[in-house]
Amino acid sequence: MMKPKPILALIFLAAFHSSVMAQTRTGVAASQGHSGIRQSYVECTRKHEGATLEIGYCISEEKKYQDKRLNENYQALTKALSTSQKQTLIAAQRAWLAYHAKEGVLQGSLYGSDQASNLQIGEYTLYRLSERADQLKKYLDLIRD
Repeated sequence: MMKPKPILALIFLAAFHSSVMAQTRTGVAASQGHSGIRQSYVECTRKHEGATLEIGYCISEEKKYQDKRLNENYQALTKALSTSQKQTLIAAQRAWLAYHAKEGVLQGSLYGSDQASNLQIGEYTLYRLSERADQLKKYLDLIRD
């Protein structure tokens, strides 16, 4: 019986890593339906294709932006609501924050801790932030109409 060559294992790992990186890049905005993801993020991930550290920076910057957008929409919404609506929003936001944290823990346990997995988890985190910011913006638009 022929033993696998170490070089084949390295080739497989390199191909797997490239595949994960490609999924991270191509999963951006359009295919995920995240209207709030900036074009600059898409361009950043394309520009740094295969460069883990740089893609991590792209994800980090977009997460900061999405978190800021979420907070701005939340603050604007709280100012526009009645007292009882505001209390309902606060309870819903607390529940969302708990979900967001637990989802991150779950993804960490499923994906592992290698660099490609960390990038994927980071991207999923920014997608959740973007989705929530979009949702709060829709509520704000609804009450302003």
